[in-house]
Amino acid sequence: MPSFMPLSTRYKKPFSNENETLVVQFSVKHKQGIHCGGGFVKLFPDTLNQEDMHSESEYYIMFGPDICGFGNNKVQVIPHYQGRYHENNKTIKPRINKDTHLYTLIIRPDATYEVKIDNQQVAAGDLEDDWDFLPPRKIKAPYTRKPRKWDERLQTEDPEDKKPEDWEDFEYIPDPEAR
Repeated sequence: MPSFMPLSTRYKKPFSNENETLVVQFSVKHKQGIHCGGGFVKLFPDTLNQEDMHSESEYYIMFGPDICGFGNNKVQVIPHYQGRYHENNKTIKPRINKDTHLYTLIIRPDATYEVKIDNQQVAAGDLEDDWDFLPPRKIKAPYTRKPRKWDERLQTEDPEDKKPEDWEDFEYIPDPEAR
């Protein structure tokens, strides 16, 4: 049965990472192993009512390992942007054992990010490339069709094509390296 065990602390003053690098770092240890669950850190808005905090409380960023079964394990990096949560497009594999692991998320002002586990980089890139924050740069044109007489062959013969007048068709030529 899933359980939600919230623990939170309020900063004395809300912070902003505008034009600054944001680093979220924490350690996780699953003493008894884990078959299905997560160990997340969430950054909440300063409007959060901590007495009423629950799994559906709005957050700015959720980060941490999400482990469920054998094939559905990944490190979640889910920012909240323009009223929606955005899952990362890359699959970042967590460490699954009973050891303590250090998870680090770095978001830079130039819109790049880095995820580290135990101080080893496991993912990095551009926020715009690895999340669907913006509409796709190209979409399928809904009303385009190939012409009725479209030729699917990769190469076609050109009946008008002719070799130049001075064309010489030799099967063999002298090898300048031969003795």
